Amino acid sequence: MSRALSVVVLLLAAASRLPAQSANDLLQQGVRAYQRLEYDAAVALLRESLLHRQPMALADSQRARALSYLAATELFQQQRDSAAAAFRDLVRLDPRYRPDELIFPPQVTNLYEEVRRSTKVLSVQVPPSMELRPRTKEPFTARVITTSVLPVQVTLARDDGTPVRTLWNGRIADSLVVTWDGTTTDGGALPEDGHYVLRVAPNPATEDGPRPLQVTLDITQEPPDTLSWPPPPTAPTPPGM
Repeated sequence: MSRALSVVVLLLAAASRLPAQSANDLLQQGVRAYQRLEYDAAVALLRESLLHRQPMALADSQRARALSYLAATELFQQQRDSAAAAFRDLVRLDPRYRPDELIFPPQVTNLYEEVRRSTKVLSVQVPPSMELRPRTKEPFTARVITTSVLPVQVTLARDDGTPVRTLWNGRIADSLVVTWDGTTTDGGALPEDGHYVLRVAPNPATEDGPRPLQVTLDITQEPPDTLSWPPPPTAPTPPGM
């Protein structure tokens, strides 16, 4: 009895020393299992790859790939609800993502489009930093993305709630780039540096609609360049003149 117990303990100890597989390794194995039509193995591997958390989690692009293969695998196993759930997670991760039609057959891509249309998602993308350039009229830009036609209001306000300007108030069908030239509603210049809030929200809000989004902007006005422009170059004097 004690000998059998010692063998089990040794086996468990040996297993504990096996290196854990990375999320990317699990994803690649899951894709290969899908390609071999080993759907049970593919589901287990793909789900395991998605469970990893930071700092070992999949990058968003790889996470989208894992969700695409997981949804396709679930669909081929006649698990339509599970496939739709994976696609909803994919839409929420990246509303503009599309499963590759060269890899997945129409029944997969059609289900994705069906799920995307019925999943109300609102997202906003802003540059990490930029400068407003009055000389070249280069504005601040933000891209608002929706998965269905949605009335949206985009506003800019100080962090204490004081409104600065409404940048958009209307319907968006897929995506829209909104711009801000650095002025307030009455056309005046931005009063001072500080924290501002870019708010993107359905208008009007609904119970089943997406939640409002807020992005904090740190705005600093650089002093204008006071140096005068250099004189224009003069043509050289020809020899003998």
